[in-house]
Amino acid sequence: MGAQTKPFLKLAEEITYFVRATEVRVLNVVTSIEDREVVVAQLGLAEGHGYNHSPFFTIEDAHSAESDGWAGRAERMRSLYEERREGMAKEGISLPALPRPSHAEQPGGTFGRVCAHILDAVTKATPLLQGLVVVLAPTEMARATAFEQVLRDIIAIPALEALRFIVTDLDTSSVPSLVQELGEERAMDTTCIVDRDAVRAEQQRRIARAAAAPVDAPLQAQMGFAAPDVAPPPRPGKPTGTALPKELAALLGPSAALYGEAGAEVRRNVYAAANALQTKRGDDAVRHQRAAADTCFALGLEREGSILELVLAAYLLQLQQAKAAREVYARVGKRAEASDGALAARAYLGLGAALAVEREAEATTTAYARAGELAQAGGEPLLAIEAYRLAGQVAFEATATQLAMSMWQRALGIAEGIPPESIAVSSAAATARALAAACERRGLREQARSLLAQADRFEAATNDPGPSE
Repeated sequence: MGAQTKPFLKLAEEITYFVRATEVRVLNVVTSIEDREVVVAQLGLAEGHGYNHSPFFTIEDAHSAESDGWAGRAERMRSLYEERREGMAKEGISLPALPRPSHAEQPGGTFGRVCAHILDAVTKATPLLQGLVVVLAPTEMARATAFEQVLRDIIAIPALEALRFIVTDLDTSSVPSLVQELGEERAMDTTCIVDRDAVRAEQQRRIARAAAAPVDAPLQAQMGFAAPDVAPPPRPGKPTGTALPKELAALLGPSAALYGEAGAEVRRNVYAAANALQTKRGDDAVRHQRAAADTCFALGLEREGSILELVLAAYLLQLQQAKAAREVYARVGKRAEASDGALAARAYLGLGAALAVEREAEATTTAYARAGELAQAGGEPLLAIEAYRLAGQVAFEATATQLAMSMWQRALGIAEGIPPESIAVSSAAATARALAAACERRGLREQARSLLAQADRFEAATNDPGPSE
């Protein structure tokens, strides 16, 4: 597990527990300024978790020395609720307007009343919704003790037992005493901070190993992983030297071209690109990754070059060069459609992500749907399920409900045809719940119940440990 991904994988585990353990009132996440944006986004995405039944409202108002921010948070909650109310109205579901709360003398009093009104409204709208989760991620935290006391007062209100909080702090917890008071059964705390020094050291070690490895070194050393830097001693009757044995060349086919110095050059560029991106040298990252892909194309290795171009496009997207990323994804997708449906599907998934950045809902849906078609035809059912789920989600958010439901139905049709062990690692359950919610909004309650049962069945497959030995 790499230093870059380890904190976020741990956070994902904590979020999953929090979503399922509804008795937990507070999850406190401490992060860094560099990781804050990704952490807040990951927390918000938890609303789409297959086990979640609560609306998530993310509030980032500052808690400064000049203002405690609670009045602003109350207004932000009302605004977010109105956005959801308008969206549901387009689906024929009527949510009541929130009453204007009277002025509260206590800090956070108005906020608590707004939360109570929202809880009452959403839980009466549909049986699919239970409780309310507020992600508090203040961009500034002054007077943390006062902030903590307001949360303590709100949590103590009996009418708000179904209200839960995720508090995101920079560097230091703002609610340590509250977490301790609530105890392990009702509060959680975790840290999600990437160790930048460890990541840089990890990347530098791999680059150094890859660059220093001789062409006949073990593959692990050539890839930059820890391994002996010299080839094992020759064995009697075994060929020596750097020439690729003819038998192996025949088995490798076109990939034999990457044996030796050409392969070492590709690997050096790949790892140099990754290190450049990590150390915020975007131009160098793009240059090295493009060079690696070009080397493969020059050797006639179309598939290998296309795979490296997909990584290049991801780098461009991360560097906020969405247009350039979109061009690369589209080029790879078009090139691979006729020969490698699974690869083309991944390219169109990337294209959908690049289009989503620019909020082009129709084009995004089309790209994700095309990815689903290609993945299904290419024998990649799990990829197809996820692609159709994404297509449905984008269409649904753009109020193209009929198209969304069609995409989700395609995904579930594929899910019914794959074995339980595959269901366990798919997004089928989340898709079934999303479609159930859409049916519920349209008054199709029987279909919604059937879909919820299907989701339960998928989740049962996920949790089934299999036959005991």
